Amino acid sequence: MFSSEMLTGIILACGKFFVSVKVDEKMRVGYSTKIGLDIRMDSYAFLETAQRSFQALKIESTLRKKEGRNRPRPILKIRGAKRLNSVRDMIMLNGSRLLNHDESLRTFSKILDIILDKKHRTLQGIEQILILKGELDGPNNNE
Repeated sequence: MFSSEMLTGIILACGKFFVSVKVDEKMRVGYSTKIGLDIRMDSYAFLETAQRSFQALKIESTLRKKEGRNRPRPILKIRGAKRLNSVRDMIMLNGSRLLNHDESLRTFSKILDIILDKKHRTLQGIEQILILKGELDGPNNNE
């Protein structure tokens, strides 16, 4: 089992926060938003231990032996605003200054706040998320 401090280090070193905005006719504003955290490593056993550690903190995650056909490495996924809020709380507990110094974490935190406040259900909220998503992805990332 990993301590919450160790999990924080794993997230900051190996984690990748992502935001997806897709056209969705079912939604009132016409878009749906998904957020998540992916941790990729070569060691399935390491990620399995991390998953058990997250479970001990009541944070559910999904572990796969292979991400896909073209990506054979194992992946640990955390999805959903409430779970990611718990991850952010854990990071803040272990060092609130990290939020101020890690640009991607700070940007993702802003997006998470928009979603938790349900502002992503408005056109202005979607616009804010898209602007912040551009900062999170960077100029060389086409995801």
